[in-house]
Amino acid sequence: MGVLKSVADDRAQAPLDYIIQHYVANLLGQSEFALRFHAALFGTLTILVLYYLVRSVFDERVALITSILYAVYPLHHNYCRRADPTLCSRC
Repeated sequence: MGVLKSVADDRAQAPLDYIIQHYVANLLGQSEFALRFHAALFGTLTILVLYYLVRSVFDERVALITSILYAVYPLHHNYCRRADPTLCSRC
């Protein structure tokens, strides 16, 4: 419950990312790898889900192009590399 209060006080945003990071950090530790693991994993899975979603609506060529463009999108890279060690130290 402390993680929800910390997120609400600090950012007032949806706490799902911080909850996942909290539990992954408790499981794997406070290393840089552990703090960035969930963001990289979900970022990679997002590309895969995007591919299958676009392929179901359009064709395989469009899905491949869309996935490649999203994989090199700078904002996607920013979110896939983020880590917030201050959140885990407060919980």
